[in-house]
Parts: sequence; structure tokens; C-alpha cells
Amino acid sequence: MLRKITKGIKRTYTLHKYGVGLMTILSSLPSNSIVTVTIHGEKYEMKVRTAMYLSEDLYEIEKAGWIIKYDKGDNLVLFRNGETKLYGDSIFYADTINEVFVKEIYKADIKDKVVVDVGAYFGESSVYFALQGARKVIAFEPDEQSYKIALRNVKENKLENKIVLINKAVAPVSGTIVYYRTNSAGTSSTDYQQMIRKGEVITKKQVNAVSLNEIVSQEGEIGLLKMDCEGCEYSVLNSFSYFDKISKIVLEYHNGLQNLPSLLKSHGFEVKIKKERGDRLGILRAERNMKT
Repeated sequence: MLRKITKGIKRTYTLHKYGVGLMTILSSLPSNSIVTVTIHGEKYEMKVRTAMYLSEDLYEIEKAGWIIKYDKGDNLVLFRNGETKLYGDSIFYADTINEVFVKEIYKADIKDKVVVDVGAYFGESSVYFALQGARKVIAFEPDEQSYKIALRNVKENKLENKIVLINKAVAPVSGTIVYYRTNSAGTSSTDYQQMIRKGEVITKKQVNAVSLNEIVSQEGEIGLLKMDCEGCEYSVLNSFSYFDKISKIVLEYHNGLQNLPSLLKSHGFEVKIKKERGDRLGILRAERNMKT
């Protein structure tokens, strides 16, 4: 399972299998260790902590029936479970597949309802909502590369009639906004002050943006608002006016809860919080309290 190679004072471990049992082995390794993970013939070099997370994600999704295939022509990784097919830009997309389809962090009663997906990434959550019976999913993704992969994923799953993908950011006001792109998957943001990887910004550019007020005023009743926009949740929700038109909210917060619970409670929502990796990151679920 594990073979140690000595290179001077730096110890490198080559990992041939992954699974829950591997967590104990990896956690016993020195903090400066590097593992080379071999997955279906492809090798990835990474830190021990990263290997632990990846190993758990791969174990969970494969246990749930997902298979992994490399598309070397397009330099993408295909994750497939039955008729559901999703392309990602690397093996680390396993983390997102695990969250959305196995752990079902966005699970909600959305049958025949409209969903607004803020931060669609590669379209996985939009596909999930459509497969769960949403009547319509309006998805926003400002990153051009992610948007192109999302378009492919929607088409591969034959969901063009349910999912509307829009290459724009969601912001406090419509117009343009600066988009800060990092070299870490899924951590780019339009809110520099709230993003978790400020030190990894490699480019910034102006992108088109639309306000949540404009989206909801045009669509009317929204069954679910999903947000995973790496920090934009604070400014967007604090500038929003139509909470009465939204039944449920599920969002990932990225820089602590701040005033989000009190803001949502003041508009008649019951709020539940699940913290992840300390107080800074977590999932907030809000459902309108019909008694208020």
C-alpha cells in the first residue's frame, strides 16, 4: 500500500491505494512529507493533508457508484455515475462531486420550483438540482473557463431545457465588477476582502455582473437560492431587498458567519449552521418560518 523513498532529508511516499483505512497511515507521516498519489495510472504529487482529503473523497464517491475516466484529448477528468456525467479540470473535482452528489449539501424540496445557483462552477450543482426535479435552474458563473466546462456538463446530461447558464457574476449592483482569479480550484471571487486565498490571486479582470435584486424581481418566486461564490455572499445578501420571494437558502460562507444569521432571521427565516474546518467556513441553511 505504501512505499517509502528516501531523497536526502526529504521523505517522499508513493501511495498506491486510497480509502478510509489510509487516513491513519497518512496522519502518522511527518508534516513536511509529500505523497505521490497514483490514481488509475495518473500520478499527482501533493502534501500529506491534501492527500488525506482526496483519498477520503475518492473512496466516498466510488463507494457511491461513481467511476473516473481521463479524457486526455481535452485534458479533463470525467466523473460518471449511471447516466450522470460531469467533467472537471482535475482529480480534485472529486471533492465537489462528493459534496454535491454524495453528501448532498444542497438537498432541499425543489420539485417543480425555480432555483437560482450563484457560483455554478462546472455546473454540478445545477445538474443536481435539475435531476432532483427543479422546474428551472438559473445559474451564474463569472469564470470563463469554468463556464465553458459547465456548458459541456449541461449538454452531456441533456438538461438544456431546464438549466440556463449565464456567464456573469452576481453582485450588489448590476454592471461590471473586478473578478480575482486564483490558482486554487474553486477559490476565485469578486470580493477581495472576503475571499480566503488573497495571497494566491494571479489575475484580475472586469466581468459583467447582475444584482440578485434584478434576478429575483424578474423571476418572481424562488424555491431555493444556492450560493457558493467564495465571499460574495455577504455583500450580495446585505444589499438584497426581496427576501419574501425566496423560500429556502443554502450557502457556503467563507469568512465567518458575520451578520448572516441575524440578517436572515430578521426576514423570517429559521437558520441552521454546520461549521467546517473551524469558524471561518461552513454551510448555512435558511428556510422561511411560515409562522412569522
